[in-house]
Amino acid sequence: MRTTDAARLQKGIVAYAIAAMVALSVAVAAACVVPLQRHTVAAADQNLSHSLDQQVKAIGEALARLRDLTRQITSRTVIRDALVQYNDGAMTRDALHAFSADKLADALRLAPEMLGIVRLDRSGRVVVTVGEVPAPDTAVPAAEDGPAVGDLIMAPDGRARVAVAAPIFGRTGRREGTDVVLFDGAAIEALVTEEHHLGRTWVSHLMVEDGAGGYGALIPRGAAVAGVAGLRSALDAARDAPSLVHAVTEEGGDAVVLTAQRVPGTAWMLAVRIHANELYYDSNRLVLSVGGTAVGLTLLGTLGMFLVLRPLTGRMLVHADDLARQLDEQRRTVAALSRLQRTLKTLSGGNQALIHATAEPDLLDEMCRIVVEVGGYPQAWVALVEEGTVRLAAQRGDGVLPEAEAAALGGPIRAGLMLHREDRAADPALAALPGVEAPRGLLLLPLPDRDGAPLGAIAIHGRDAAGFDMEERALLSEMAGDLAYGIVTLRTRIRWQADEERLERALEKTIQAVAATVEIRDPSTAGHQRRVAELAAGIARALGLADDRVKGVYVAGIIHDIGKVAVPAEIFSRPGRLNALEFELVKEHPTAGADIIGGVEFPWPVAAAIAQHHERLDGSGYPAGLSGDAIRLEARILAVADVVEAMTAHRPYRPALSVAEALAEIRAHRGTLYDAAVVDACIRVLENGVVRLETA
Repeated sequence: MRTTDAARLQKGIVAYAIAAMVALSVAVAAACVVPLQRHTVAAADQNLSHSLDQQVKAIGEALARLRDLTRQITSRTVIRDALVQYNDGAMTRDALHAFSADKLADALRLAPEMLGIVRLDRSGRVVVTVGEVPAPDTAVPAAEDGPAVGDLIMAPDGRARVAVAAPIFGRTGRREGTDVVLFDGAAIEALVTEEHHLGRTWVSHLMVEDGAGGYGALIPRGAAVAGVAGLRSALDAARDAPSLVHAVTEEGGDAVVLTAQRVPGTAWMLAVRIHANELYYDSNRLVLSVGGTAVGLTLLGTLGMFLVLRPLTGRMLVHADDLARQLDEQRRTVAALSRLQRTLKTLSGGNQALIHATAEPDLLDEMCRIVVEVGGYPQAWVALVEEGTVRLAAQRGDGVLPEAEAAALGGPIRAGLMLHREDRAADPALAALPGVEAPRGLLLLPLPDRDGAPLGAIAIHGRDAAGFDMEERALLSEMAGDLAYGIVTLRTRIRWQADEERLERALEKTIQAVAATVEIRDPSTAGHQRRVAELAAGIARALGLADDRVKGVYVAGIIHDIGKVAVPAEIFSRPGRLNALEFELVKEHPTAGADIIGGVEFPWPVAAAIAQHHERLDGSGYPAGLSGDAIRLEARILAVADVVEAMTAHRPYRPALSVAEALAEIRAHRGTLYDAAVVDACIRVLENGVVRLETA
């Protein structure tokens, strides 16, 4: 009986131990494997959504560039005014095309992806075409207040095209027409079709809403929505907000994951899909690894129980303890990886904020937002040191009053010290402050300038009393160093801009003082150089010169007669015409002016424009007798402006002429003495009232 009872007892112990081991394995799977699998699956889904965000952002930035280029074309006033004249009947269609075609062709050179321009009048008729013209069946996108993007179309050569339409508004605000610009869509097509790092089964679909509740395929061209399992569901779900859709393909029953998102400002929808096996590969592998370990431990324990019955209880305790330690280590590893991942995402987001920052307050607020929303930390704030005092500059999150905490930590902040507290409540300086009662770590990181002097500090609250581990502190310290560098860079940029503006104002005042010197010697021409400069700048703008070059023309005009300081003053003050000797002396003033200005390093050819402003196209001018293209454009502009202003101003030896008489004079010598394009521009500027001359 005893032997039987002992055998039964042994069998019972073994059965009980096996049952306990199986129960323990199931409990481990339920407690660790399932939450771990859910967490890794959620992380994979988040990576998929983030990759789609980046792809949509890249396409949106490419479309924004196309809209900006289109807006630059519609904003050109010369060809816009010509369209207004055509709409009002003041210009024929042929004249409009002849006037606008070459200027629109020049606009095509703004960017290599611009292929063609079609200009429509107020009623939508085509009046000017330049470059490649869209196919007749191409739908023109509706553009009301600004540029609008049409569909991605395929040209006969097999390349993608994008049509962007922009309204043209006249000076009165009335809509005068529309510009339709055809762009090369290769860059957008590449953004959709390029391989993605998430896996080899990654596929992108660029779709467009057809207005009837359905979708058309842009890339790949001709792909049917119904042919891709789950694609219609993903597109419908993305009408309100991006979401994940799990589906099963028709080929082989492979599970796929899809998500879609609208491209801002368009009717386009970008959808991506990837095989679930590839997306969740790491998650599945981790689950199998942990599950295999649990099964192995179960078998090992069972074998030990069969081989050694007496120390069975002890061995079970030993194995249970080992298993608990392994599970704890796995939990710590997962927690550390999760913490490290959030910290790395915080560092990456901070770098992006530094790249796009334009103002210091925005940078500080964005950095705090990234720490809280991206990094998952409960609270973050930035305090700056200003004249020995600590000022709270930005904060995000909740739990404590950042003003009080910054004031309590003023000493370490002003000293540029790093402070780490596993539980902020254990710090005497912080324990009395109002805030959360739960334990929470605190990390205070200094923000030094290039010389090591403290600019301030950024404070980050931990999620619990565990504080921040060494690797986390190192990464967050790197982020704080990048933030300090960004603050220094923004402040340096502001100082540089201020210095540049002061230098530019000083240069303008110096030039005006030099011009006043000439007018003191010749009171009869008071204001002459200023009026010539204003007229010359107006002509330069009418010719379509860049703003910087227009400024150079203005500077040359304001001091174009500086060389007269080398001519005896009595020659200018004597009434009557000059004799031959006096005129020869006066003819030297362009050369003398160029010599005076030659030592000044202007960013424009001021000296050359002064030296040549009395040259004429046919070579009859002075002092060098230059002709044709040997005369700089700036000098040709000054020549016309100088002549017109001089004729409309009073001189001791003759009365002033009217503006009409002065224009008739330069029109009579158009193309012989004066540049034809410059003469035409001068006439437009004065007749349209862009510049007004003061006549005596």
